Parts: sequence; C-alpha cells; structure tokens
Amino acid sequence: MAKILLVTGSVFGAAMLTSDEIETALTDASHEVIRPDPPTVTELTDESIDHLVVCTSSTGNGDVPDDLLPRCLKCYRYKFFISRVINAHNTAT
Repeated sequence: MAKILLVTGSVFGAAMLTSDEIETALTDASHEVIRPDPPTVTELTDESIDHLVVCTSSTGNGDVPDDLLPRCLKCYRYKFFISRVINAHNTAT
C-alpha cells in the first residue's frame, strides 16, 4: 500500500481531530501513515513518500496556522514543496 505523509496545521484543534479520522481511515485501509509533529523540510521532501495529505484550517481570515507557518515558509523559500507537487502531478499524468 501507499506511504502517506499526513501534515496537520490547526488553530483551535478542529483540523487535528479531522487528521485523527483521516489517519484512522488510511491505516484501516492498510496504508502506512507518517504524521510528524511538526514536519521538517526533510520529511516534506522525502522521495519515499507516495502521497502528501495536508489537513489545515484557519479562523476565517485564510491565514496559515501558526504551527505550520515556519515550515511553509521554508518550503516556499526553497521551492521544495512546489517542485514536489509539480513532479507528483507529472508522474501521475
């Protein structure tokens, strides 16, 4: 089955509860779920990961939750996240 990186960013905990449900469903379906807290750039760019699932929420202003913001900035700065998404899309098509 797939190796899935599950990343969560939550303001008040709703996304964390949702991630718990996602993790349970994926594990029950025999997938390997890796859920770092907090994720590092190394984990986000690990080539052995088949899928990246991001579960996040905001308070309505669209801001990235504080627990994810530093990692998002690093990913955008080094363009790891963007290139990984593009590579995954190109591989899937």
